[in-house]
Amino acid sequence: MTVIGRIDNRSRMKKIQKKIDRKRVYQKNFNSKLESEIDLLRYYPIQNKNNSVKLGYNNWRDDYYKYYFNINNVHKSQEYIIQICHNYLE
Repeated sequence: MTVIGRIDNRSRMKKIQKKIDRKRVYQKNFNSKLESEIDLLRYYPIQNKNNSVKLGYNNWRDDYYKYYFNINNVHKSQEYIIQICHNYLE
């Protein structure tokens, strides 16, 4: 069983997604332009969220693998997905 398969509890996944959706970046005062740019890079994933993939909702897994890995059929690509997971964990 994959790591994602172990936590595939819809209500838990929806709670995680709600936490992701609520994250915000607050304005700060910076001493230099460099500090400002570094802060923008640090919070880039929060500011540029992918709203097409919603964990725990209908077809979230298909949408996730299609968006990030260009896999159109999750069921036919199980071995490739397992390889992706192994490479990530290395």
